[in-house]
Amino acid sequence: MNKLKILMFFFISFILSCTDNDDKKIINDTPAEVTLQQRLDNGETPYQIYLSNNSLLNSLYGLHYQGGIIFYLNTSNGTGLISSEINQSYQGSEVMHWGCETLDISASENSSIGFGQANTSAVVTNCSQLDTAASVCDFLILNGYSDWYLPSKDELNLMYQNLDLNGFGDFKNNTTVHIGSSIYFSAYYWSSTQSSTDIDKAWVQSFENGLQLDFEVGFKSFYHMVRAVRNF
Repeated sequence: MNKLKILMFFFISFILSCTDNDDKKIINDTPAEVTLQQRLDNGETPYQIYLSNNSLLNSLYGLHYQGGIIFYLNTSNGTGLISSEINQSYQGSEVMHWGCETLDISASENSSIGFGQANTSAVVTNCSQLDTAASVCDFLILNGYSDWYLPSKDELNLMYQNLDLNGFGDFKNNTTVHIGSSIYFSAYYWSSTQSSTDIDKAWVQSFENGLQLDFEVGFKSFYHMVRAVRNF
């Protein structure tokens, strides 16, 4: 009888050992979770990812896609906006003027999301200066894309809200640049939206506190930072 009990003990121990090993094998064979960035890299669009799980919307912002980083997705039609990862520059300078100070470019007064490209086209068409914020963005070729533009007032604010406040985009709170014998200090980024009350001014935004202004610091002759965007 004792021998039988001993044999039964070893038999049960063997079965339990096999079961435990099988469980471990199943756990070890489980594939690693695919990140959102990997899903984008593998060909999924931001909209497809959003449709798979609506709670992932904010997690898409700051991810790399089509030459830059995502900062807006229209959840109705799947279009969106991408920011360059760096400030734009002209001949080594990271600040530039809006340009054509006394010229009224009323077609560039729209501040809404989706109008930055039209604003930029209006500025470039009516202002022949090449060193302006709009021209630098319009002529930009970056990461294989050439359809960049200067964001509208509301698009610029989305960049601040969805990227900068979450630590994405390497935006600057301020910068000091020497141009010739002059020193320019700026804590603002240009938008492509001309002021509707003063043709000598355009809208800017501080990425230090989020404040948007078209007076005092919005003179078109002033030098501010520039960040290009594009559509997807």
